[in-house]
Amino acid sequence: MNRTLKLAALIVFAVITISSAFGVTAPAVTLSDGGGNTATIDATGTVTFGGSCTVPTTCSTMSVSVAPGQVVWLGKLGAFTISAIAGLTKPVLTGAPAVMDLSLQGIQTTSGGTITIRFGDTGFTQTNVTSMTMKLGGLISAGSGSIVAKAYADDTNTLFGTGHLIGTIGPLTGPTLTGTATGTGPTVAPFSLMEEVVATMGPNSAFGIDFELDIQTGPEEEIACRYTGGGVDTNYNWDHTLADGNMITNGAGKLPPGIDRYQYGGQVGAPTAADPQPWGEWQHSQQRGPSGSFNFHAGTASAAPGTRIVDVRCSDPGFCNPARHAPAKQLDWDGIGTFSNVGSGAKAPVWQIPANVIPEPNGGSNKLFTFHWVEVNIDDMGERGSMNTGAPDPAVCPGRGFGEKSGGPFVPDPVNAPNTIINLLPTPLGHCDCPDFYRITIYNGVRSDQVVWVNGKIDPASLDRTNVIYEVFGYVDGGNLQIHPPTSANK
Repeated sequence: MNRTLKLAALIVFAVITISSAFGVTAPAVTLSDGGGNTATIDATGTVTFGGSCTVPTTCSTMSVSVAPGQVVWLGKLGAFTISAIAGLTKPVLTGAPAVMDLSLQGIQTTSGGTITIRFGDTGFTQTNVTSMTMKLGGLISAGSGSIVAKAYADDTNTLFGTGHLIGTIGPLTGPTLTGTATGTGPTVAPFSLMEEVVATMGPNSAFGIDFELDIQTGPEEEIACRYTGGGVDTNYNWDHTLADGNMITNGAGKLPPGIDRYQYGGQVGAPTAADPQPWGEWQHSQQRGPSGSFNFHAGTASAAPGTRIVDVRCSDPGFCNPARHAPAKQLDWDGIGTFSNVGSGAKAPVWQIPANVIPEPNGGSNKLFTFHWVEVNIDDMGERGSMNTGAPDPAVCPGRGFGEKSGGPFVPDPVNAPNTIINLLPTPLGHCDCPDFYRITIYNGVRSDQVVWVNGKIDPASLDRTNVIYEVFGYVDGGNLQIHPPTSANK
């Protein structure tokens, strides 16, 4: 493969030289030679020369280009002239199986010497990594030389970390360069990866290689957990600051336009091996805001027969202090629920789309009502913080939380800029510096005389699981969301 050719059209010509005091943003490339010259190119497009470099005599940049998941550089370092270095990583590469790729094209030297090139990135989130494979191919096109390639994984998620050597290819003396190596990968997530190439070349020599790192993962081990707790929140991580600059405490004062306030709680989940499984109950109360007011419940004693928790998924192994020891930090469940106490007049709900919503009848009548598919996400990050004093840092606490549905549209400032929408990338694993997080998504209804019953239960396939009528989410304002180890038996 030759990904450098694919990147050529993206190269923006620029010359950037900066002093040696700097911070490096992943992903990044570093170069060093036997003469003490060094260079670093990071994800911001910053090029930093150091060591013995004299700019532009012994070290210089001809071109640099960066984009999400790629760093491209052309330049000179000591005795070496580099036609192209291209590093590719996520999100360009998805880990299916390629997770990193370092392409070195047209590296030439007239006097000979040694050059070391490293490409590193952080924040890889794959779990249950069974092995990693290195693949190298290339050519010494002039002169002579020796190539050694290595790859490292680092469980501390440190840029250019060398915590664990995956494998070594070489030394290869060419002229044709080819080799593979397979080794073990990281043991925790998130983790960092690094590719390293050391080339020792004779006078008047040139080489080019492509060095790919692949990742192999096994099936995820099923995690069992359960949840208890409840909380209160306002949609979109509003920081409780009004348009006039005043701040109101949780639940007090007049909500700004576009802000929903709601309460929720219940208990969900049990041992995955138990029968019947799963089970639980949930209540969500939309109190006020543009979505009006209503109660929604699933599996509760007060809900209509047919509501239930259908599926429980626990993920993101481990727990955040000061939360209790738990097997997972995230719990997602799907179920079937119904509406009650739906507001009217000024409190009538305004759904995201024209909706079929008929609340449960009072007094046990035989009137029709609607069943709704519902999906809930709980992130237990250790009960940290309060939203009443400002929103959490978006650099570590993405607006849509973690795991399922974490990627998608988000409104960063729902009060002052409600029409400004950004699209967030998925963030699979939680960050323990964030508060707990809650999301509920409710779908359009199907009338009670139109659902399909199988063995005494409503068949989920007979419900609308496509058209969302209501969704709210945010880091919790108050309450306590707790994920626990499973109990020994079901109800």
